[in-house]
Amino acid sequence: MRQPGFAPDTGTANHIVMTLNSAPTSYVDGLGVTIKPAYSSTAATDISVNGLGAKNIVDSFGNTVTNFKANKIYS
Repeated sequence: MRQPGFAPDTGTANHIVMTLNSAPTSYVDGLGVTIKPAYSSTAATDISVNGLGAKNIVDSFGNTVTNFKANKIYS
């Protein structure tokens, strides 16, 4: 899979959903994705990649991320 993977967000506020063309078969440490949320977040946000299940999004310190802005790009 090319890194980082990118696909449009098809989820809702606080739940990012993306489907990569080169589909990962599981979440692994170091899996990188670039997202462009369709909606601004209003609370803790999770992500689901290729139907692998929701994972909470945290920053490099392990803090919950709650401040995604719609149509901005994040890696």
